[in-house]
Amino acid sequence: MNEEDSETARQIIEKIKKRGSRGIVGMSRTFALIDRNRNGLLEIDDFERALKDYRICTTRAQAESVFRTFDIDNSGVIQYSEFLRAVVGHMNDFRRDLAEQAFRKLDTDSDNHIVKSDIKRRFNAKRHPDVTAGARSEEEVLCEFLDTFEAVHSAYASKTSSENQVDLAAWLRYYNYVSCNIDSDGYFAQLLQNTFDL
Repeated sequence: MNEEDSETARQIIEKIKKRGSRGIVGMSRTFALIDRNRNGLLEIDDFERALKDYRICTTRAQAESVFRTFDIDNSGVIQYSEFLRAVVGHMNDFRRDLAEQAFRKLDTDSDNHIVKSDIKRRFNAKRHPDVTAGARSEEEVLCEFLDTFEAVHSAYASKTSSENQVDLAAWLRYYNYVSCNIDSDGYFAQLLQNTFDL
């Protein structure tokens, strides 16, 4: 891996991040569809196709640069979960604590699961920054939240898990996706505090 590959990979990751949680979920789904044998690995041709279909890369050279950055062992394949993890990163402790507080507030019976209808009923979009700025309506914010959350949940839910119940891991996964596109801890805190009256 050289500096040019690293810089190209950084630029591509930033493009994906700018699409927000919905964009990252979409990328995850694209990789899963391309991975026909379900082994979690992609070769360069499939990886390039996914990035081009998703309008992230425009040339083979860009895709190859990103691929080389993540194919550390030069095996000719990359784990797309590792690629997505590099894109998403991890929430810091402050953000994780806030996301857990919101989950605990919704988990009124303390069984470590919340029901999606409870999320919908308790979700408060009135003070969401986009609503207060007049950029979106409360209904738009709620629908985006539920659609994106559902996509994350269904992408990772096991066959034995209930579609109606969400556990803490799924909740944190969703907010990790949200977090990767928010630079300010203050904005992230405002988002959760206003949405769930923390």
